[in-house]
Amino acid sequence: MRYQAKSLKVRVSAAHEPVNKIRLLYRWVLSRDPTSKESSLALSFVSRRRQQLGSEPWIDYAQALLGTSELQYFH
Repeated sequence: MRYQAKSLKVRVSAAHEPVNKIRLLYRWVLSRDPTSKESSLALSFVSRRRQQLGSEPWIDYAQALLGTSELQYFH
């Protein structure tokens, strides 16, 4: 799963705004746009992880989406 997350991180690297990266990840992983609440939670996660890691957390966020029950049971 980590390899897939790294591949997704590369794919979203062209998007400059975090909200656009989140939207792209949702479209590629879950085949839909995030709700406003999901976008807000994602932005919070990304911000916290960036502070903790001192680097961009897109691999971690992509891995979180890949591990969701929505992907596991509905796709």
